Amino acid sequence: GEAIGVARSLARWRERRAMQLDIPVRRVMSDMALVSIAQARPASEAQLLGCRGVEGRQFGGEMTVEILDALRMGIHAVFAPGETRRIEIDARQRGAIPLIVAWVAERARLSELDPAFLATRQDVDEYLAGFPDARLRQGWRADLLLSDLDGLVNGSLALSVDERGRLRLTPPTS
Repeated sequence: GEAIGVARSLARWRERRAMQLDIPVRRVMSDMALVSIAQARPASEAQLLGCRGVEGRQFGGEMTVEILDALRMGIHAVFAPGETRRIEIDARQRGAIPLIVAWVAERARLSELDPAFLATRQDVDEYLAGFPDARLRQGWRADLLLSDLDGLVNGSLALSVDERGRLRLTPPTS
């Protein structure tokens, strides 16, 4: 349980860091290093540098502090195997789920991305639950989708189908 909490915390940190630097997450920290750190749960920089997949030239200074902070946060957020954080979506917003999923698929197609890379169902649920750290509220995903999703949820935008059978966002008709 503790290793899962640490791995999730490190993965969230890695995602934020990659967005800040505008690089792929695996260039911030490899999957091997993430798993190794999560299993070993080092308490110091020396122990961190001893983890498999961690290279001293890549890790150090501010990055080491951030990693150890994310590790400590993960230790305190213990998850049972297969458990995720509890997501409660207001009943009035549940109807937005299929609309958001459809729009994510359309935006992914237009951007030539895999829809699951753009947003998973959990990402949609976290957005609707109002989590400030939801992936759809941060970085490039927010740039691509957030105003559209906010419009769908608050009713200022509606989905329609154009003459070619493609989805588009329009102001709702009365």
